[in-house]
Amino acid sequence: MGLGIFVGELAWRLADGRDSEGVEECRRGLAEVNRVLAEHGLPPHVEPELLPNFRSRSRLDHMPYSWIADLHRAIAYARRAPTEFTPVRQGEDSFNDVRVVYERSVARDSHLVCHSGEGYYVPIDFPRLLDDGRIKGGTVGSSQRALKELIQVAPLLRISIEDNMLPTRRRRRSTKRSTRSTARITNRFTWSGKRG
Repeated sequence: MGLGIFVGELAWRLADGRDSEGVEECRRGLAEVNRVLAEHGLPPHVEPELLPNFRSRSRLDHMPYSWIADLHRAIAYARRAPTEFTPVRQGEDSFNDVRVVYERSVARDSHLVCHSGEGYYVPIDFPRLLDDGRIKGGTVGSSQRALKELIQVAPLLRISIEDNMLPTRRRRRSTKRSTRSTARITNRFTWSGKRG
């Protein structure tokens, strides 16, 4: 089992043209997301029905849940105790790390750590996750807030960021060579979707 990340699902389904039932299911889900946004006084999300051709920077379309748990742990430390962060040790349970538990049960404001993993993210900035048991996954997160958390954790994982983006390929290679910890490599792979 693993977690899959999908961008532009409606446009993809419409372009594919073979799954009218899937298109309608997607539209219903997005309508529910907009209901939740409206209930919280936020603007609606307009899902594009057509996307330009683009090449994903990620080689991943799914990843094991254990990798996500390790990344959540790194994010929790970046947010609350960056100087205490160490890579996950063999056999360590990242999901139940004290910092992760605090994020999930007390702070409840991390858009990555506290998200169900099955819900939605929309490109609208709002401070706290929107929980609603009537939508798929029960949660709507802000992709802007999720990006901020990824940028915040990047230094702990020795990932270079320039102007809130990954640097050019040439500069990334030099950063990759500096990391030898298998655990840190897994965190980096989960963060970026790239090997090494």
